[in-house]
Amino acid sequence: MAEPWEYIHTKRVLNKYGLPAGGGKMLRTNTHKLIAYEDDPVIQLFDMEEDPWETRNLAEASNSRALASEMQASLTAFESEFELAEV
Repeated sequence: MAEPWEYIHTKRVLNKYGLPAGGGKMLRTNTHKLIAYEDDPVIQLFDMEEDPWETRNLAEASNSRALASEMQASLTAFESEFELAEV
């Protein structure tokens, strides 16, 4: 892996109407954050050094696809190792 993973976090989120939405998963490194929601096929990837307010999703940018794929694979591998409780 390119860099060590700091932590993986799962939590329940609210949608724009304040109702429970699908679960969200996040993987954070020293420089990037990957976010995936159950009810949304769009993966989000942010450069936390250049964009700390998370305004530019880099997941589909050609120079970030490999990192997004690597982070998604790490998140999937983590989930397969542990039985995560519903929140």
